[in-house]
Amino acid sequence: QEERLQRTIFVGNVPVACVKSKRLTKALQAIFAKHGRVETLRYRSVAIAKRMPKKTAIVQGLLNEKRDSINAFLVMESPEIARK
Repeated sequence: QEERLQRTIFVGNVPVACVKSKRLTKALQAIFAKHGRVETLRYRSVAIAKRMPKKTAIVQGLLNEKRDSINAFLVMESPEIARK
């Protein structure tokens, strides 16, 4: 677990549009993939518009329009790549 934390990169102020767009998600991954392989990308701090399970709201695109940014966590292949 400690090793995974060393491979994790926090990215703040990611546009909410990335959640809805696979193209934008791939573009975000590509920025970091220049330095090495991105294992996973997770979005956090997503505000939803309706009272329902968060995953359902995200899949349906029911996001809070008042929020313009979210956070992301990328897990890289190695700690060395993450430090780059």
